[in-house]
Amino acid sequence: MTSFLLHLSCDQQAIYNGGQEMKIRAVMLTTALQPYTGIADLFVVDPDGYVIRKWNSKELNNGVLTGSFQLPEFPKVGGNRREQGSLGVRG
Repeated sequence: MTSFLLHLSCDQQAIYNGGQEMKIRAVMLTTALQPYTGIADLFVVDPDGYVIRKWNSKELNNGVLTGSFQLPEFPKVGGNRREQGSLGVRG
């Protein structure tokens, strides 16, 4: 199993309204500070902890994982979390 030093995710903007497209970028580095080169999963989790969007087995580009999706017109109030993981490890 690969150990990670850093799972970092960022959005295109800080606050989203219903119906907007959410663009996500996640950076994954190994403990040797090298970009992770395998495949990984990316999840968007709603404020209640339910996965609302999941990308399975996406290939990374120099340690960077990207994804985008359309938010529902009337999303739940609160912040969505982004999680990424590889080989069964979520961060």
